[in-house]
Amino acid sequence: METKTRTLDSGRAIEIVTLGLSSLVLLYFAWLNRGYELDDALIYFRYVQNCVSGKGLVYNPGEYFNGLTSPLYVFFLLGVSFLTGGVETGQFLLNYVLLGASGLIGYRILGRINLQRIVVLAFPLMLVTQFFFYKVWGMESYLYMMLLFLSVLLIDQNRDDLLFPVLGLLVLARGEGALLIVAVAVFSGKRYLLMKKWMYFLWPAALIFMNAAFNKLYYGAFLPQTLAAKIQQGNSGEWGGTLGFLRGFMHDRTHYFYDDGLYFGLILLLMATGLWALGKSRINRVILSFIALNLVFYTILKIPSYHWYKTPFYAFAIFYAAVGLGSIRNAVNQNLFIRRSVSVGVTFLVCYVLTIQCWGSFVLLQHAGPQYLNYKRIALWIERNTAPSSSLAAMEIGTLGYYSKRRMIDILGLVNPMNAELIGKGDYTGWLDHYRPDYILVRDPMHRLEVGGYRAHKELGYAIHPYFPFTGYALLVKPTDNPEIGH
Repeated sequence: METKTRTLDSGRAIEIVTLGLSSLVLLYFAWLNRGYELDDALIYFRYVQNCVSGKGLVYNPGEYFNGLTSPLYVFFLLGVSFLTGGVETGQFLLNYVLLGASGLIGYRILGRINLQRIVVLAFPLMLVTQFFFYKVWGMESYLYMMLLFLSVLLIDQNRDDLLFPVLGLLVLARGEGALLIVAVAVFSGKRYLLMKKWMYFLWPAALIFMNAAFNKLYYGAFLPQTLAAKIQQGNSGEWGGTLGFLRGFMHDRTHYFYDDGLYFGLILLLMATGLWALGKSRINRVILSFIALNLVFYTILKIPSYHWYKTPFYAFAIFYAAVGLGSIRNAVNQNLFIRRSVSVGVTFLVCYVLTIQCWGSFVLLQHAGPQYLNYKRIALWIERNTAPSSSLAAMEIGTLGYYSKRRMIDILGLVNPMNAELIGKGDYTGWLDHYRPDYILVRDPMHRLEVGGYRAHKELGYAIHPYFPFTGYALLVKPTDNPEIGH
C-alpha cells in the first residue's frame, strides 16, 4: 500500500511539474508575441474599448451595427477589460488563460484513452508550442478551441447534463459551433430520444435565443451582419472562389509547419495513426463529422480562408497526432523488450516534435509585431493630423480604426451596412453612393478592391493629400477639406 501511495504521489508530482512547465512556456511565448496585433482582432478591441469608455458596444459611436462574430468572446473580453482597466492587458490575460485551459482539457481527454503516459503529459506542450496558435492571438480562437475540447471531454464522459449548455456557449463563441450540435444529433440523436433526453437540445436553443433577442433589441437585427459579409466576400471571387478555403491549407506548410518536410510528414502520419487508433469510438465519429461539416460549409459558401477559421482543424490535428503517437506501443506484441524499445522510440519522437515546435516558434516569434505595421504608423499620423470628427475609409480597418480613433468606413462592409453586398455583386465603387468619407486611404498603386479611390479622385474631386508622408500609400481628401491640414 505504501509503495502504491508513493507511486501515486510521484505520478502527481510529475503531472504538476509538466503542466507547470507548459504554463511557463506558454507565458514566455505569449510575452514574445505581445507586440503582435491581428487586424481583425483590433476590430473586437475597438468595440470593447468603446463600451468600456461609455460609448456603447459599437464600432463607430452612435452607429449600432453588429460586427461581432463571437459575442461570447466579446463579453468575456469586456469583463476582463473592466477588471484590468484596459482592453490590451485584458486580452493578453484572457487569451493566456484560454489557450492554457485548452491544453489542460485536451490533456484530460487523452488521459481517458489508453496511451503512453509521456504523450499525454506532453500534449499541453505540443499545443502551446505550435506557431499557428500565436497567429490567431486576440481572436476568439482559444475560447472556441477550449469549448470544442470541453465538448469532446463531456461526450466521452457521457455528461449530457453539462454537454448541451456547453454546446450553446460554443455557438456563441463561433456560429460554426452549431455544426457540432448537428454531429452530436446524427450519432446520438436516437439515444437521446429513447432515453427521453431530447429536452437537452433546448439548452443551446435557449442560449442562442437569448443572444438573438439581445441583438435585436440593441442592434435591430437578430444575427450579426458579419456572416453575410463574409459570404458576400466569397461570392465576389476575390478570395479564391469555391476552393479558396481549401487552397489556403496549401500555403500553411511554410507558415505553420516551419517549412520542415520531415516534421510535416510525421504529423500527417501520426494523425492517420490517431484516426485509426480511435476507430469507431463516439468521439472519433463526432469529431470527424464536425470537421467534414466545416469543410462543406466553408466550401459551399466560398468563405475566405482566414487563418483563424482553421482553428478547429489545427486543434484536432495536434489532438490526433498525440493520439497516434501515444498508441504506437499498443500496436506491438507483449514482448517486454520490444515494448520498452518502442517506448524509447516514442519518447524520442515526442522530444523531436517539441524541439521542432519550440525552436521554430521561438525563431518566428522574435519578429512578432503588428500585422500591418505601416497601418499603425499611418493611423497614429491621422490621429495627430486630422480633426477628431473626421471619417476615414479603407479596405482593412482594424489597425487603422483602433489607433486613429476616427469614424471608419469599411470598404469591405464588416462594420458598415451595404458595402459587403456591393462587393458580392462585383461593384467595387458603389459604396461611394452611400458614404462620402473625409479621407480615403488606398495603396499606390491601388488594390483591385480599392478602385473606388480612383472614382473618388477622378469623378468626385477628392485630392491627393500633398503632405502625406507614407510611400506606397495615398490619402485622398474630400473637396471640402483643407489639404494643408497636418502640414
